[in-house]
Amino acid sequence: SAGAAIEAASDEAAMVMASLSSGINAGMAEAAENLPIEFDLLLYEPEPWTPQDTAAVWKWR
Repeated sequence: SAGAAIEAASDEAAMVMASLSSGINAGMAEAAENLPIEFDLLLYEPEPWTPQDTAAVWKWR
């Protein structure tokens, strides 16, 4: 699982994944007022990105 991948990662890799998550979340916060109309139509708000999300995408690729 992605959680297990985070636990098994080196301290440096975990720090990189946490930093990436912070950057993605900062970008999402800046874009929150300019999301595509589909977000409004579906009443959808994206959830914050987590290091586990990064690990899951990395494993999937």
